[in-house]
Amino acid sequence: MAVDKGIWWVNLGKAYAVARQRGELWSGTQLWHQRMLEALRAGDIVFTFANGEIHGFCVVDEPAEWVDSHVAPDQPALPPAERLLVKAVFYEFDEPVGVDEIPLEWRQENTTTYQGPFQTAGGRVHQIYLARLLPTFYDQMKERFADRWPLSATRPKVLA
Repeated sequence: MAVDKGIWWVNLGKAYAVARQRGELWSGTQLWHQRMLEALRAGDIVFTFANGEIHGFCVVDEPAEWVDSHVAPDQPALPPAERLLVKAVFYEFDEPVGVDEIPLEWRQENTTTYQGPFQTAGGRVHQIYLARLLPTFYDQMKERFADRWPLSATRPKVLA
């Protein structure tokens, strides 16, 4: 049975460690990033991608909130500006999942349905910050990678 929460993908790149440590996702000043973060709701699940691998996922704790001067940790030279900040609880896989380990069919389904994070040809990852995934993606991943699934996230309270 698929979860009834929004399922998402975030490409954090080199900011992953800081995002996980702080329990935050944030927008830059790009309007598209801000609109996508505004769509996140408490309980939504966001798979965290960085450096070619899915490291786990986070569960949105609070919806996006405007903050006056939150500077993205990976870009300390940015001038202070209003940004969106999302609080989340991060769960790491015991071992990261490589994109090629995800069946091509799943990647293609998530591209054609939601213009997701994968390229149509070959299923490689787009350079995209935040994208919606099909609701079935969470259960598919949990079943296929059960041996890596974080024990603390076996049944997060938002999914119970």
